[in-house]
Amino acid sequence: MFVGQKRCPVELFEAIISFLDEPRDLLSFGLTCRLIYYIIVPDHLEFRQLRCSPQRTYIWQALLERPRLAKNIYSLELADEELLPHYNGLLVPTTLEPFNKFSINSPFSSESLPSFATILAKAIMKMSRLKRFIWDKRHPFDTELLLSSIVPSLSYIPSIEEISLDYSDLNQPLELIPAVSFPVR
Repeated sequence: MFVGQKRCPVELFEAIISFLDEPRDLLSFGLTCRLIYYIIVPDHLEFRQLRCSPQRTYIWQALLERPRLAKNIYSLELADEELLPHYNGLLVPTTLEPFNKFSINSPFSSESLPSFATILAKAIMKMSRLKRFIWDKRHPFDTELLLSSIVPSLSYIPSIEEISLDYSDLNQPLELIPAVSFPVR
C-alpha cells in the first residue's frame, strides 16, 4: 500500500486500526485516505460490535471459517431477538448474512444444542480482541450446557474487560431476576 511516496505494509495499518474501538472512530480514520477506507469498511467497521441471538449459527460458522474477521469483534451481545429492541436492535455484519434468510431463527432441537454451544464457544475463542461480552439468557436454552462451553472460552481471551451474564427466568417477577455483571480486571 502506498501512502504519499512511501510503501507501507497493510499489517501496519491493521495494527493502527486495532487501537480504534468505536465504529465512528474507524469511519473517521477511513475517511482520511481511500486506501485506508478500503481496509476499514469491509473488514472492520461492521465487525466492532455484534448484537444478535445465539441462534444465528451461520454467523459463528462464518467466523470460524474466517478468523481474520472474528478478531475484529470487540463487543459481543447475545440475547433473544425479541429482547434486542431493549438493546438498541440487531447488529449483524451484512457480509455474514446468509443466502437463505429462513434459516436464521430455526429453533434448536435437543440434539443440535451441544453442537451449537461448541460452534459458538469456538467462534468466541477466535475473537482475540473481544473486550465486552453480554449474555442475556431469557430464552429456553440449557443454561448449564451453554455456560459450560461459552464461559470457559472467554478465559482464553486476554483483552476481555467486561462480562455481563443475565440468567433471568421469564416466569419470575421482574424484580427477582438475577444478573451478574463485573469488570474482569
